[in-house]
Amino acid sequence: MAAFWVCLCAFLNCAGWFLSALHALNRTGYLCAFAVGIALAFTFRRQLHLDKLCRFNLQKQRRRFSRFLPAGFAIVAGLAILGGILHPPSNYDALAYRVPRILHWLAAEQWEWVYTNFQRLNTRAAGYEWVAAPMMLFTHSDRLLFLIGVASQLLLPGLVFSTFTRLGVSRVVAWHWMWVLPTGYSFLLQAGGIGNDIYGAVFALASVDFALRARTSGRFRDVALSFLAVALLSGAKTSNLPLMLPWGLAVLPALKVLLKRPVLTVILAVATVFSSLLPICWANQKYSGDWTGAKAEEPRMTSGDPRVTIPGNMLIATVQNFAPPIFPFSSQWNEFVPHILPESFHRKMRDTFEAAGANLSLAELQNEEYCGLGFGVSLLLVVSVVAAWKQKRTPPKVSTGSVVNLIRWSPYFSFLVYAAKSGVGAVARIITPYYLLMIPLLLVGPGHVTVCHRKWWRIGAGLVYVLAALLLIVTPSRPLWPANTILGSLAARHPENQKLARVQTVFSVYAERSDAMSQLRDVLPAGEKVLGLITVDDLETSLWRPFGSRRFLHVKPQDTAEEITARGINYVVVNSEVVAGLGAGSFELWLGHVRGEVVQKVALRYRAARGPFDWYVVRLEVEPIQKP
Repeated sequence: MAAFWVCLCAFLNCAGWFLSALHALNRTGYLCAFAVGIALAFTFRRQLHLDKLCRFNLQKQRRRFSRFLPAGFAIVAGLAILGGILHPPSNYDALAYRVPRILHWLAAEQWEWVYTNFQRLNTRAAGYEWVAAPMMLFTHSDRLLFLIGVASQLLLPGLVFSTFTRLGVSRVVAWHWMWVLPTGYSFLLQAGGIGNDIYGAVFALASVDFALRARTSGRFRDVALSFLAVALLSGAKTSNLPLMLPWGLAVLPALKVLLKRPVLTVILAVATVFSSLLPICWANQKYSGDWTGAKAEEPRMTSGDPRVTIPGNMLIATVQNFAPPIFPFSSQWNEFVPHILPESFHRKMRDTFEAAGANLSLAELQNEEYCGLGFGVSLLLVVSVVAAWKQKRTPPKVSTGSVVNLIRWSPYFSFLVYAAKSGVGAVARIITPYYLLMIPLLLVGPGHVTVCHRKWWRIGAGLVYVLAALLLIVTPSRPLWPANTILGSLAARHPENQKLARVQTVFSVYAERSDAMSQLRDVLPAGEKVLGLITVDDLETSLWRPFGSRRFLHVKPQDTAEEITARGINYVVVNSEVVAGLGAGSFELWLGHVRGEVVQKVALRYRAARGPFDWYVVRLEVEPIQKP
C-alpha cells in the first residue's frame, strides 16, 4: 500500500505539471492522464506488485484488531476519520492559500504565478495541491480532501514497523510503538482535516524504508520508490528538505543499481524532478529572484541568528509537545512565562520568531495549527527511555553497523539545520515529518523489550489513547459533540462568565471557518463571473463557492482603475485593513484612487483572537479617455 501511495502521488504531481504545460489542466486533460496511468499500471502490474493490493484476509485483520494496541489505534483513528466525515475542512492555512491556489490554477487551466500581494499563493511547495486538484476539479468541492490525511494516517503503522526494524529496533518494540506513535496529536488532528504535515511524514518514512530495502534486495523498484518518496517529501514542504540527509545515507550504497537500467533511470529522473520541489524552486527564482521564495515573503520566517533560532526552536518544540490536550490555565501560563525568560534572550526571540512562538504561548485546547506528538506520546516516550536505561539485566545489544547508526543520528542533524534558519512559531507542527525518523535512536536499547511487556507500559499506552480520543472529541475544528448548542445555552445562562464566552467564540469561529465569507459572497453581483480581490491571508476559499461558478483575480492597491478594468474586472472585493497595510493609505484614499463606489459593506469575523474585519464590494466607474 505504501508503494501504491507513493506511485499515485508521484503520478498526480507529474500529471499536474505536464497538463499545465499543455494548458490542459481540466477534466478532459485529467481523464486522458488517468487513462494513460491505468494502462501503465496494468502493463507493469507485476513489477509494481499491484496484484497484492487485491489481497485482503478478513480473518487475519479481525485477529489483529482484536488485540489491545491495534484496537486502540483503530478506535482513535476511527474518531479522527469520523470528524472529517461530519465537518467541513477548517485548516486556516489551507483555506487561505493552499486551496485558493488550486482554484486559481484550475480557472486558468494551468499552473500560474498568481498576480498578488499574498505570495504564499506562489512560493510554497505544491505537492499536496497536485494530489488534491483532481478531487476538487471533479467534485467541485473540498469536502473529500480529508481522505489524503486518512490515507496517510492508515499507512503510518506499517511504515513505522518496517522502518524501525530496518534501523535496528527490536521487532517486539517496533510492533508496540507502531500503534502508539501514529496517535500523536499532529497526526490524528490532520487525519480528519486538510493539513499537509502528515502527508509529508509518510514520505519521510517511506524514503528511508525503501532505500534500506534496496540495500539488501538490490532491486531497481525499491531504489525508484525511494527516489519518488524523497521527491514527494520535498514537494510537500520546503522545511522537509533537511530530511534528505538520512535518505541520502540510506540510499547511497544502492545507487549502483541505477547504472544497470539507464533508460528506466532517465524516466525515473524526470518523474523525480516533477514530483519534487524543483519546479517551484525554478518559479521562485524566476519571479522573485530567490529559489526559496523567502524574498517574496517575510524574511524573519527563514532567517536568523543560529545562537537564537536553534535553542529557541528546541524550547518552543518542547513546550508545545508537552502541553496538555486541555489546558484551562493557559491564560495564566501566557502571562507568567514571558516574565521568567531572560530578558535579553526573550528580546531576541521576539525579533526572530512569530509572537506565539517567541512568548511560548499555549491555547486552552490543543489544535492542529500548533500541536506536535502531544503530551501523551511525548511523556510515554520519555518514561520508556528512562525505564529502559535503568534495566539491570538485558540481552546484549544487536550491532547494526556504523552506517545504520549514522542514519539513526542524522535526523537530529537535519532538525538542527531546520532550526538554524526558521523563525516559524508553530515548530511542533512543522517538524511532524521529523519525529518518526528521530525516535528509532531512542528505542534501540535492549531494555525496551522488557519495558514494553510491563503492565504499567500498557496502562500508559491506554492513557495515551484516552487522551487522544478526548482531544478528538472536544477539538474546536471537528468536535464530536454538540458544542455550539451546549455552549450557546450555557453562555445565555451565564453571560457574566468571560471564559465561557471565550470558549463559545472559539468553537463558533471554527464551525463557520469553512464558509466564513458566505455573507460577503451572498451580496456579490450575480451576473459578474470575474471579480477583483484585495486580500492577504484571508479565507479566500469561501468566496469561490460553489467552485467553478466565478473567478477572482487578485488586485494590488497601487493598480489604477484602467489597469484593473483592462483585466475584465468591474467589481473589486476589498479587505480595508489590507489596503491600509500595503501602503495605500486609508481605504477612502484608495477608493478615490480607483474612482470606485461602495456597493456593499460586510463585517466578518473568522479569527477567534480578534474582532471582525470590514469588507467592501466596490464598483469601478472608469470614464473613457477623451481623444484630443
